[in-house]
Amino acid sequence: MVQRIFREYLSGVGVFALAQLLTTDGIACPSAHATATAKGLRGPSAIRAILTNPRYTGYAVWNRQRKQESLIDVEDVALGHETRLTWNPKSQWVFSDQPAHEPLIDRSVFDAVQLRLASRGPRSTGRATQRRKHPYAFKGLISHESCGRLMQGTWNHDKAHYRCRYPSEYAIANQIDHQLSVYIREDELTGQLDHWLAQIFRPEQVEESLVTLESAQADRAPQLASLNELPVRSRG
Repeated sequence: MVQRIFREYLSGVGVFALAQLLTTDGIACPSAHATATAKGLRGPSAIRAILTNPRYTGYAVWNRQRKQESLIDVEDVALGHETRLTWNPKSQWVFSDQPAHEPLIDRSVFDAVQLRLASRGPRSTGRATQRRKHPYAFKGLISHESCGRLMQGTWNHDKAHYRCRYPSEYAIANQIDHQLSVYIREDELTGQLDHWLAQIFRPEQVEESLVTLESAQADRAPQLASLNELPVRSRG
């Protein structure tokens, strides 16, 4: 199957089309827990991960990833850190001098695939990508009712939007009536939110609203108590 993926890609089939082709053929994803797939379907990210994995050439590769710790909440350091695997630049990968196992893919085929992957994008033509940072008031807060996924912020026609893009093969496999892309303008939400805030913070309702907000806060007392029990080292 790995050899088929490389062969199909070099013949001109794109990553997304490959994912759809294998899904249509009923070929399961390599891992049932792959985050790039929906309900076991093989996703484009899984295809790309296979196409860029140098171990299929027979050589052992080390230092592809590293563990990186980051704060769970930068505004509340008491919650501690979480550890995630992060990809290192390819220039830092370490290859074995000799093949470590029988190769599935010839090195020349692998290199040809990497050249095609690198040629599909603005970098191949020397175009500079200009990324503008736009604020999104509801970032990470809006989900699409049909599929339950978070909608992503996108800037269209000089206005902030939120978009849910759902590949057609996923919609068919999950039996969901879902358009390829669904958009909603941010200003359609802010107007309603402003009206609601104006209602709950009316002078005669401010006290009740503040009590409601306070009762909705998470109880951090157990965490604070555990921190107080930690031993404190004195500095000499």
